[in-house]
Amino acid sequence: MMIRVEETRTPEFWERWYKDGNHPPPVTPHEVQQFRAHVDVQIGMRVADIGCGNGRFTAHMAGWGLDIDALDISSAAVDTARARCADLPIPQPRFHVRDVNADSMPHVLQHGSLDLVVCRYSLEFLDAQRLLVDVRRWLKPKGVLHITTHVAEKNVRIGPHRGLTDVVVQDLGWGFRSVSRYSLDPVGSSIGIVLQEPADTTPSWAEE
Repeated sequence: MMIRVEETRTPEFWERWYKDGNHPPPVTPHEVQQFRAHVDVQIGMRVADIGCGNGRFTAHMAGWGLDIDALDISSAAVDTARARCADLPIPQPRFHVRDVNADSMPHVLQHGSLDLVVCRYSLEFLDAQRLLVDVRRWLKPKGVLHITTHVAEKNVRIGPHRGLTDVVVQDLGWGFRSVSRYSLDPVGSSIGIVLQEPADTTPSWAEE
């Protein structure tokens, strides 16, 4: 089944959105605890943070000693994220302004180079078909893609972060040998998805 892009937002939209003081959902202690419970975080892991926003979760990961390349479409968001991480110990995250739907990716994202890819409240705005194929190529054999998203049917938000439909969420595991999900709230309106061990199989929709 095709994985649809749930939202279409231009670079200009995001630049204005961040400059107006908006930001992705805040990082809670519960979210951090659940992430650490479901992802085997180890010092020195190579990570790509796709759609890093203003860098709140990037800063958490950098504080754990992870080696991070963080990407976002908004230069305003990246400026905030870079300033947030400026006082962290080396290695500090490397930030890149990129339209993940259209631009070429940084050369550091090479075949089999990453232990972990994080998409925190960003996948609904991306070309998921292209990104999932790329992520499976970037990850090491035991690598993990971690997605945090709202479930659209259970979310009452009227802003851009409405999330992915449950049907789309069910399809995300294609091409991974291990798939699990967990809830971040009592009703399951916000979830974490852990996709591990990319398979060699290319889904039919990626070949169209």
